[in-house]
Amino acid sequence: MPDKITYYAVIGGDRTIDNPYAAIFMPQVPALPGDRKENLDRAIAQLKASVAKEREYLSKPANAAKMHVQRRDNGTEQKYCWKS
Repeated sequence: MPDKITYYAVIGGDRTIDNPYAAIFMPQVPALPGDRKENLDRAIAQLKASVAKEREYLSKPANAAKMHVQRRDNGTEQKYCWKS
């Protein structure tokens, strides 16, 4: 399961980077202070760092097993994961 999680995090991150939501740049939409493009670049850098940190954490078998047990015990698979 961690491989799927990492895969979707990377794919989702790439999609977000390649296709920023156009409303981010609309002046009539409230935004954080500062340049919107710089804010987006900062957010993308944070997203990449988060994905890298998660990937590093889950690359250790003990951490991946711990997460799998927690997901099983919390019923995460049944609640949130589609089965095809």
